[in-house]
Amino acid sequence: AIWRDVEMHCHYQRLWKLSLLCCCWWYALDRNRTPWCYCYSGFFQRRKLQQPFLALVTEPDACSSYERISETAAALEKALQTNLVTLVSIRILQIQEQQELLNQLCSRIKEFIDREGISCLLIVNYVNGTSMALEHGLDGVHVKERDIETIPKLRESLKQQLIIGASVHSIESAMQAAACGVDYLFVGTCFETKSHPDKTAFEGPELPGQIQNKLHEMGYPFIPCFAIGGIDEQNCVVPINAGASGVAVIRAVLRSPNPAQATLALHQRMKL
Repeated sequence: AIWRDVEMHCHYQRLWKLSLLCCCWWYALDRNRTPWCYCYSGFFQRRKLQQPFLALVTEPDACSSYERISETAAALEKALQTNLVTLVSIRILQIQEQQELLNQLCSRIKEFIDREGISCLLIVNYVNGTSMALEHGLDGVHVKERDIETIPKLRESLKQQLIIGASVHSIESAMQAAACGVDYLFVGTCFETKSHPDKTAFEGPELPGQIQNKLHEMGYPFIPCFAIGGIDEQNCVVPINAGASGVAVIRAVLRSPNPAQATLALHQRMKL
């Protein structure tokens, strides 16, 4: 009986230590205090109950001048204060000409997120932006559909310390990205959008949900699909009802006279 009591005591001690270790590890991961030992999909996995997700993508001219940086940062900060934004993607077109301004915008938003204790990923939309992401403490990089095949090399060089997202426009590209180790997907184009004024044929709001279902079937349950392209408060619920994990918006928030209210309205609408 004595030995049985001793064995039980040791067993409970091991369970207690294991539980404590798991709690500490969970806290470290949640606060991004340690490099990930697995891909960043754990971020979305732990927040699955917080769906639908909301991503904000900056306009292409966000880093074209100091004035545009100030405007973009001010709008992002107001939206982020709602604590309803899952991911911010900093996107520009002329990376070489705007490198210094891009650095300033990324630094300002990163400092704001850290200072306010906001749980939000900060991504740079640039396949060669890994060094900058590491330098400024960003959470990852986003690649275009044509650069999907570079993801394994990025992952290997980064030792999985950064999240990697990709834009796709078909189920085939999405499956390729998943096989390459992508963490999330922007899927579009859903609706008519000023970001691509010359585009007349759209993939539609059903595609993100179709890809999401296919990912589940193929064994990728934690790669969220964000619907993108012409998303606003009125139509954001359409891709969500079709199975998308969330939406990515640009002007609906960043061009709103009240970015915080626009963010709240989008989130409430998606919950319907």
